Formats: sequence, C-alpha cells, structure tokens
Amino acid sequence: MRHCTHATISHIERKIDDEDNSFLLDVFVIDEFRTTFSQMHNDKFAGLHGLNPTIYKKLWDVLSDEIFSTTTKWLNEGIFIRNERNKR
Repeated sequence: MRHCTHATISHIERKIDDEDNSFLLDVFVIDEFRTTFSQMHNDKFAGLHGLNPTIYKKLWDVLSDEIFSTTTKWLNEGIFIRNERNKR
C-alpha cells in the first residue's frame, strides 16, 4: 500500500516550497497558543465545555500546560484525550 501511495503522490505537483514546509512541520510552542488565545475576541466561540475564550484568558496561568499538552497531542498524533467525566 505504501508503494502505491508514494507512486500516486509523486505525480502531484508540489505547491509548498521547502521554507513553508519547514514552518508547517515545526514543533508547536506554548507561546503560540497564548498569543492565539489573547488575540481571540472574548465571545468568539464556546469550547467543548461551553466556555468562551474569556475563561481561558483569565485562567491561562493555571490551564496553559493542560491546554498545550492536550492540544499538541491531538495536532501531532490525531489523539483527542477525554477525561473520565466526558466519556460517552
């Protein structure tokens, strides 16, 4: 299967240059998350628990490590961690 995938991909025109690709593959850093949350409007969205960015901004010092580790696991590995209370 891997050989077929590689053979197919080799025929697709490249649209991203090496510099952009390097940027896209770079490791996430917690500062990027802090910046993103700080730039969001306070009523922008309701998260999984129905909370908008205001609560995350106010409690960033308490929640940042949890937000960062959970989100990067999802982004890097496609694994969404649910806590015991949220399992269905």
